[in-house]
Amino acid sequence: FLEERSTSTRENALFTKQMISEWPGKRVLVTSESHMFRARRTFEAVGLTVTPRPFPDVRRLSNPIDRIPEAWNLCLETTKIVYYWQRGWIHLL
Repeated sequence: FLEERSTSTRENALFTKQMISEWPGKRVLVTSESHMFRARRTFEAVGLTVTPRPFPDVRRLSNPIDRIPEAWNLCLETTKIVYYWQRGWIHLL
């Protein structure tokens, strides 16, 4: 099953909850390492307990210049974490 309606992590959590809340078993959340902090808290805030299984973001790149796009992604993710926290969609602790 694939949730395809969402345009944000919060919507993904809400729509996924509607879809799987009655399903038995463990819920495993697979996403990138940099996104896991916010994603896990978002899913738990809507009432879905998940087991995180992050996927590595950065490969072992020898040239630091090659890591610039991931550094930018981390800046964006940090901004999104603050936004979700300010809206009350996640708790930081």
